[in-house]
Amino acid sequence: MADGPSASWLAHVSDGVLERAVDHCQLFQLEPLQVLWATGEMGGDLAFVRDGQLAVDRDGVVVGTLGPGELAGEGSAFFSREPHH
Repeated sequence: MADGPSASWLAHVSDGVLERAVDHCQLFQLEPLQVLWATGEMGGDLAFVRDGQLAVDRDGVVVGTLGPGELAGEGSAFFSREPHH
């Protein structure tokens, strides 16, 4: 998903805003093949890939991967709070 959001947008965010945002973050370390969100779960969360890769799977088929600096869940977190697709 090379055309997805990446950390480049963080370059335009002030240190103060980033420091306040960190207070609302939770660090997860996923094991290989561990599911972050399942299709249909209610949205509202946003994930930032710090390192490694996160596979995007739909119906058992990997449709993309996210790497360091990329976001997952931004659609439901910012726009709709609908279930993950």
